[in-house]
Amino acid sequence: MGVVWIRWRYYQDRNRFLEILAETGARTRWQVLAWCLMRNHFHLVVEKSEPNLVAGMKWLLEQANARPGPGHFGELVQELFAL
Repeated sequence: MGVVWIRWRYYQDRNRFLEILAETGARTRWQVLAWCLMRNHFHLVVEKSEPNLVAGMKWLLEQANARPGPGHFGELVQELFAL
């Protein structure tokens, strides 16, 4: 189990994160059933056809951290994500 904290500074950062989430879903063949962006973290409900949750989350967070936006996605602090 892991915890990811993201503090978004701008709404554009949230929109960019959703774009990256959609890209992650296509890349990993996840079906994103629900999402909720909170002020400092997010919740996802995904249906996956392959056992790739850890790899997909790793890619999602790397992309969110690597793609600069107006607020550079704020501060990204991550604890180990493992199942």
